[in-house]
Amino acid sequence: MALTNYRFARGLSQQQLAEVLEIKQPQVTRLESGVVSPTLDTLLRISERLDLDFTIDVKSGSLTARAIPRPGSRRARQGGV
Repeated sequence: MALTNYRFARGLSQQQLAEVLEIKQPQVTRLESGVVSPTLDTLLRISERLDLDFTIDVKSGSLTARAIPRPGSRRARQGGV
């Protein structure tokens, strides 16, 4: 997940990102490290809190997800994820 890149790009600590996402810091650690796979509900909540759209591409043998800033959002004006 690009959550770590997002956090580093904005100079946020895991605790600060957890506050933005309204989750606990250990959950951020688990998401960033890949210990847990986020549920669709979690992805939607992250997308909403960070003002991002995301797509899930399903291809034979692989699954990828990309976060995309919503057009006109503050994140889009800042250059995306």
